[in-house]
Amino acid sequence: MLLPIFSAALFAEKSGEIRKIEIDFAPGFRDNKVTVSIYKQMLSAHLWRRGGFDYEKNEVKNFLISNAIYWVEQFHVDGLRVDAVASMLYLDYGRSAGNWVPNRYGGHENLEAIEFFKHLNSVLNGRKTGAIIIAEESTAWPNVTKAPEDQGLGFNFKWNMGWMHDFLEYMKLDPYFRKYNHNKMTFGLTYFTS
Repeated sequence: MLLPIFSAALFAEKSGEIRKIEIDFAPGFRDNKVTVSIYKQMLSAHLWRRGGFDYEKNEVKNFLISNAIYWVEQFHVDGLRVDAVASMLYLDYGRSAGNWVPNRYGGHENLEAIEFFKHLNSVLNGRKTGAIIIAEESTAWPNVTKAPEDQGLGFNFKWNMGWMHDFLEYMKLDPYFRKYNHNKMTFGLTYFTS
């Protein structure tokens, strides 16, 4: 069983008699014990991140996609929440100037990670298991939930981290002042389908 790329968190939700399980799938993290290539352009570790995978290599993509399929088909998990998507999509995410190398077009998009996500989601959605794939993506990256053939990444859902933070801030307010801050509860809907 290939556990190092999965975080320890399990999320369970009771739905009548059915228990739904979603696990955190973390293809942006590389445990020091795993001997898979580190992304060649990573010049410094990103904040809490030890190192990334080289999404350009077929053996790396196959390893990661096989892990996702394994959890969905062998353990019958109902969903995968892909962790830290933004840190994989942007070469400069959390890095200061001079600590990252632009892509072949001079941009900050990680072209290999974009293609990896499109391929991962196409494979998982194509297997018709009913499992959902959720992107934990905290930026304004466009078309996260659009199909790859429509220039999207192919995720089924986007984890709304902004709403979670807004909700916690809203609840900290004195109830009297909440009526002036209802926008914290509705703002997330403005980018609901991004």
